[in-house]
This record gives sequence, C-alpha cells and structure tokens, in this order.
Amino acid sequence: METLCKSTAGVSYRKKHVRMVIDADVFAKCFRRPLDSIASHINDFLRRKANIQCVLVVGGFAESPLLIKHLCGQIDQTRCRVIRPKNPSMAILKGALMYNQNPEKIVTRISKYTYGIQYVWPFDSSIHPERLKVIIDGKKKCSKI
Repeated sequence: METLCKSTAGVSYRKKHVRMVIDADVFAKCFRRPLDSIASHINDFLRRKANIQCVLVVGGFAESPLLIKHLCGQIDQTRCRVIRPKNPSMAILKGALMYNQNPEKIVTRISKYTYGIQYVWPFDSSIHPERLKVIIDGKKKCSKI
C-alpha cells in the first residue's frame, strides 16, 4: 500500500495509523464522471418534463456532500429544487417497510437507473494476496480493496 501511495500524486500513507490519506481535490476527481452523469441525466429529464418541481435524492450516494453540492450547482434551483432527507439511506429502508405494510401506497418501486463507482488497483504480488488478483482487459488488477 505504501508503494502505491508514494507513486500516486495527492495520496499518502501513514504507517503509524495504517491509514491512506487522499487530498480532497484528488478524491473529488474520482467522482467527477458519475457526478456529471447524474446531473446530465436529471437535466435531460427536466428538459423533457416541464412539471417537475423537485428532485428527491435518497440512498447511500445521497449521503455525499459532493453529490449534493454538484447537483445544486448544475440544476437550476429556481425551477427545480434538490431535496435530500435528513437521513437519505434510511429513506430506502423506510420505503421498503411502508411497501411491506401497504403495497398500494407505493406507486413504483423499481429505479430505472442506478449509479455507482468501482475502482481496482494494479496488482502487485509483493503487497496483494493472490486471491485478490483479477485479469481485466489483459492486465493484472487487485479487486476488493
């Protein structure tokens, strides 16, 4: 891990605390594509549907201040508000419980689109266990770190 961190700008390794530290701007760059994709999808949808007044953002990714800041900067707030409940992850659980108690209350429960991010590191046999090695596009990568 230490070798990997040394070779990556904006990333450092703290051996004493066994901690990897990522600069905020490097961290934000990791999410640029999914953030832009989500904002673009919402804006495309808003162009087609004139009567949308708000976007309710729920789920694990909605916990991210990066997502909310990005959406508020990309969506015309005078036309459509971005709303995040106090605990967006719990909204999913509460919705599932409400659906279980009264299925007629929930009009639709399947999201047509979901977004996420996955990252794999180059496999280094000196630091990664063999069981984590995967081959992607002919290159050795390390999964599940």
